[in-house]
Amino acid sequence: MNPNEYVKNVLVTEARDFEPLKERFSLVRSIRLLHGVIGLSSELAEIQELVEKPNIDPVNLKEEKGDLFWYMGVIIDELQFDPNKIFMFNDTDKIQSFSDNDARSQLQEQIHGLTKSIGTTVDLLKKHVMYGKELKVDAVKDQLQQIDYYINRSLRIYGLTSAAARETNIAKLKFRYQEKFTEVAALERDLVTERAILETK
Repeated sequence: MNPNEYVKNVLVTEARDFEPLKERFSLVRSIRLLHGVIGLSSELAEIQELVEKPNIDPVNLKEEKGDLFWYMGVIIDELQFDPNKIFMFNDTDKIQSFSDNDARSQLQEQIHGLTKSIGTTVDLLKKHVMYGKELKVDAVKDQLQQIDYYINRSLRIYGLTSAAARETNIAKLKFRYQEKFTEVAALERDLVTERAILETK
């Protein structure tokens, strides 16, 4: 089967009944949940890229983990979860000292866990929005708790905390958007000042 034939066969089994899809995609709930999982996936890719650099920048790591928290916040709000039941891991655990290589290895281990949990969350939402299956809300909650765990573990490797990552994330976004989101502000960023904000928190 050549590539052209393969794509033609893909279309045979693609969800092509657009009426129920249009209905589900028109729902605010679907849009917000998709925004959340798309954001989690894109931030995960940025974190993996960060780990592949010769030197890991802890400030950048805290920023990217804070962005993961932000997208989790959207999902938490839409599904009306108690944030205290998702962001459960405290920042009082003892910080271990690692060599650079060991820290990178530990971080990769946490990213592996994030990849599984975020992928599972995406799959739950895909089945709900694309196939019309009932959303397994408790399963989404479980995965968000796992994501919180892996974020916390990876931050602690570098002596960082989840609370600080969330606070700097909001400080950065308040500077970027002031009172509310605009597409212009999303695209035209003052990265120098944002970096300074991330470094001071």
